[in-house]
Amino acid sequence: MSGPWRAGVLSLAAFLVYNLNVREISSQDTIPARVLPVELIRDHRLDLDRYFRDEPRGAHLPYWVQRVRGHYVSSYPLVPGLLAVPIYLVPVIVWGGDSWLLINLLAKLSASGLAAASVLVVYLVRDQSGVVGTRARATRPCRDALRDSSSGRGGGMEVVRGRRIGQWGDGGESPPDGAHGGGACSLRGDAPTSERSRLSGFFRHGGGDRRRV
Repeated sequence: MSGPWRAGVLSLAAFLVYNLNVREISSQDTIPARVLPVELIRDHRLDLDRYFRDEPRGAHLPYWVQRVRGHYVSSYPLVPGLLAVPIYLVPVIVWGGDSWLLINLLAKLSASGLAAASVLVVYLVRDQSGVVGTRARATRPCRDALRDSSSGRGGGMEVVRGRRIGQWGDGGESPPDGAHGGGACSLRGDAPTSERSRLSGFFRHGGGDRRRV
């Protein structure tokens, strides 16, 4: 199963888990986010005046709402309510938005849907990071060959700074996409023992640019 498919399955599983209790559990500070999509769909407004139109002026307001320039608005950011609009749209148009049972159900679906979407995004980003890590690990055989050369095993190695010899050709051609480093290495099975010893001493005593290997 490919990465995007795994991400989709994991996201769907998260959505189902978030809804296993089949009920909405929240506190009063979520009320603005729950009712804001209804106001936006029905009245095309971002305020909560409909819920406080009979409230006497100067009356004590709940902590989650405040009066600003003659309108009652949420004390919290509007983004969660705006993101929930696509979930609310059809049910509110069909059944209206006067039922708290419906509003709470839509709020539950919206919150769990956004949480599942975050699982999807995080997994895909992590999967892309894994691809980069795999490319970086592709240079490991080169480092292993260098270690073998330094310990007297293997067939020797040629390390050239700025040019890629042996692996990409003797003409200094550019490596294929995804290749790494400003210096490349290539195994030389015909390298004499004296050359292997010279290379071993060269790297053992700190010569060369090891970061490019």
